[in-house]
Amino acid sequence: MDTYQISNGEQIIGVAQVSQEGLYYKIFCRCKLPMNGIHRVYVSNNGVERDLGICVPNGEEFILEKKVPIKHIGQGELKFLAGKKSGKERVNKVPICRDKPFGAMKAIRRGRFAIYDGNFYIVFPQDTSLEEGK
Repeated sequence: MDTYQISNGEQIIGVAQVSQEGLYYKIFCRCKLPMNGIHRVYVSNNGVERDLGICVPNGEEFILEKKVPIKHIGQGELKFLAGKKSGKERVNKVPICRDKPFGAMKAIRRGRFAIYDGNFYIVFPQDTSLEEGK
């Protein structure tokens, strides 16, 4: 089991424990968050961000337990972030880099071009499988 820190941008607010079960990651997150809102946990790997869901209160902390297909996140160094739920559509972002092949060609028909923080991306609806193009 691997343990990762969860941040909210500026500070570490919790931990995510990740274990591999076959073709899935089993993820358990525990965070200290303000009780004034709905908070989500996101995981990113190689520029692809995925919304894991909404944390639920459990005493004085928030928790989230989820199983996610490895192909939806990819293998490598995972980064976890917690934030308040916004009214914006949640998407998977795949960066466009001149010196690298685009990593989600099978799904490109469902994507759209976008710029975030001055960087170019193809963004996909959250439910898009970037591996299978479904």
